[in-house]
Amino acid sequence: HTRTPDQPPVVWTVQGDSMLVERSVEPIQTVEEETYLAPTLDPDTRVIITDLRVQTDSMAVRVAR
Repeated sequence: HTRTPDQPPVVWTVQGDSMLVERSVEPIQTVEEETYLAPTLDPDTRVIITDLRVQTDSMAVRVAR
């Protein structure tokens, strides 16, 4: 989503079975359409890669299996 320049970059993650949670990240490199992040998230963190039209912290989401 849109952030002002003074706000840290974030990704949306899924916590538990279905709760959307915003997490700050540290980008280290962007190549074309791929951005590589510093390893600040746990390896098993589920990151949302779908473009959500509307999202809010703690919103319930459905996870495809």
